[in-house]
Amino acid sequence: MNEKEINSLIKLLDDPDKDVFLMVSSRLIGKGLEIVPRLERAWEESRDLLTQQRLEDIIQDIQFRDVLEGFTGWIESGAESLLEGAFWVAKYQYPDLELKEIEDELNKITRDIWLELNNNLTGLEKVRIVNHIFYDIYKFSLNRTNIHAPQNSYINLVFEGKKTNAASMAIVYLCLAEELNLPVYALRFPHTILLGYLDEYIPQDQLKEKPENYLFFLNPLNRGAVFGKKELEYYMQQSKIEPSEVFYHKSDNSELIQKLLTTLIADYEKSGFTDKVSELNTMLNCFRSVEKK
Repeated sequence: MNEKEINSLIKLLDDPDKDVFLMVSSRLIGKGLEIVPRLERAWEESRDLLTQQRLEDIIQDIQFRDVLEGFTGWIESGAESLLEGAFWVAKYQYPDLELKEIEDELNKITRDIWLELNNNLTGLEKVRIVNHIFYDIYKFSLNRTNIHAPQNSYINLVFEGKKTNAASMAIVYLCLAEELNLPVYALRFPHTILLGYLDEYIPQDQLKEKPENYLFFLNPLNRGAVFGKKELEYYMQQSKIEPSEVFYHKSDNSELIQKLLTTLIADYEKSGFTDKVSELNTMLNCFRSVEKK
């Protein structure tokens, strides 16, 4: 990084000529994340409000481009880690966040559950242990008093405050299940989030995502309440939902993160944060962009 060139560009940030600013901005943004500490120091040293605002805009632009690049890379590589997908959404708002911080939080809960599990337990007994530690010991719950708060969608804050929305609750629960090697998956039911526990003793080559292959179902939004196929059929009947085998297909990680982003966008729309809505829609469009390639 050429310090002399950087200093010269920063000095031009108070130039009232818009074309000059666009040139300077483009040059600084092109230098990427490595320049952010220098720009932050310039912001602290400046007493000019216009320069400070322009520095803030440039820093945010650089950080957002970094998030977009990482998020797109996650999608292109197959969106294999659900936790990483949620991390990139949180990094949008918290650019200094590191993936290891999130992994460490998940590992604490996973370890506490793992110590209570053994191979002699049934699937139902395992889920009851997960539910006890997740809901009773760690006290994860829906943020019913402020359900549309954006912080409910940022996984770092979810781990910190244990308050979530529906999408975040399902994501954390599924991440735990994956770490514990439990065959728990999100289903494609309409209007709600439901999870299913597949029969792990069915050979993989015979395993189909059909209702009869699930040992039971659970609702992560209701403290992991467990119910069977007949109860699920009754729910669909009461809700006037036409049954479909598609409902029992597993939601992939991309779908779950899109649901998280859609929730976050709706929450910011309610608050009138149009800039954030626009940026998050750009992130959401990354899925379509990758599909077209």
